[in-house]
Amino acid sequence: MIVRSFAVLAVLVTPLALATGMASPEATALARSNPSTSYSSLKVDDAAIGTRPNHISYKGFVSVVRSSDYGGSDHDSHKKGSVATIHWRGVRLSIQARTSPRFGIGYVSTGHAARVSVNWYTRGVDYQRTVYTSPRLPLGVHTTTIDVSGKHVSKSSGTTITLDSFVVTTVAVPRAKAPVVEILMENLGYGSVVGNGSMRFINNTLIPHSMLLTNYDAVAHPSLPNYDALTSGQTEGCGDTCPTESFTQDNIFNELSQARDSFASFDESMPSTCDTRALNPYAPRHNPEVYYTDLAGSVCNGTDLPLSSLNYSSLPAFSFVTPNLIHDIHNGTPAQGDAWLSTYVPKFQAAGATVIVVFDEGNTSDQAGGGGHVFADISGAHVTAGTNGTSYDHYGLLHGLLNYFNLGCLSSSCGATPVSIP
Repeated sequence: MIVRSFAVLAVLVTPLALATGMASPEATALARSNPSTSYSSLKVDDAAIGTRPNHISYKGFVSVVRSSDYGGSDHDSHKKGSVATIHWRGVRLSIQARTSPRFGIGYVSTGHAARVSVNWYTRGVDYQRTVYTSPRLPLGVHTTTIDVSGKHVSKSSGTTITLDSFVVTTVAVPRAKAPVVEILMENLGYGSVVGNGSMRFINNTLIPHSMLLTNYDAVAHPSLPNYDALTSGQTEGCGDTCPTESFTQDNIFNELSQARDSFASFDESMPSTCDTRALNPYAPRHNPEVYYTDLAGSVCNGTDLPLSSLNYSSLPAFSFVTPNLIHDIHNGTPAQGDAWLSTYVPKFQAAGATVIVVFDEGNTSDQAGGGGHVFADISGAHVTAGTNGTSYDHYGLLHGLLNYFNLGCLSSSCGATPVSIP
């Protein structure tokens, strides 16, 4: 990535590979010696005059005629006492200059470090040569001063000091991970959602601004095995009749807990935290947290919450959201489910979340993947709108979520193609 703005050139240096364009040797070396950190190089022309960070102020230096060999322009001085002061923000600075058989010695100092003598003399003329590199410093604003000494080595015929440009190496601050919200809807196949005129929010607002997974399958009929697959990577083989607090397998909630990442389930119409009672329109079989033995007790009571307790200003890293039986379309209409999504999805997006809307299973007559071809969609500020025809299923979505949180994989999700979550 190369971005030009006036006299500034910025290039990202990743830990694994250098981007095309200019990359300073210093940034390259830092990236190789610190593979867990990303660095960026900022090349600033000598014409960026001022006292703000990544600018230069001069005393006694003059600008010469612009030339492509100088990288845009060149400032020089042969008079003792002339000073160029570079104000920069980063962790390391390199000075690039024109060198010549007629050039002399400069004194260069950075911050409180002792000044060093730098020789601008070379046997032949060279352009944009790196003549000085500072020590690695803490990330911050620093000052480097170049003083013309009025001296030269015996082979030189002059005392001129020049400045073409300088390169600042800084730490590239990574984007903080967006919170992820996964919303489970019920019992409609892909073709019953996409193009459905009664689901105007999904078709007219959500899909045009999101990534639609067009080849996504559920893994079983009926509902509960799909919720199990989406959170643990396996199914229990007891359909919707499995007793609560009976699943002993590891799951994404426990993995997040062990990693000290925040998470919560938000269940619409659930009377109290971690409620295992089937009280219409709340259905425990659509609330996977209440099934896992490693969450039973204090963990479930602290993280399995009524939807009414949701606070958009403090979303956890991962939210598993279940509408009630009307709004998830199990007992309601597609229009009712769509209206519910039109209320909640924009609020989650506005809170900075990446939002995944997925249906648990398709029509019972559809056996694709074991549970039918279903609607799955990813939206949010970091999502590129479009369609993705890769073959995915619930196991792949779990795998993608676990990858997103750097948690590896669980059970059958390990063999599934992970859904990419930006």
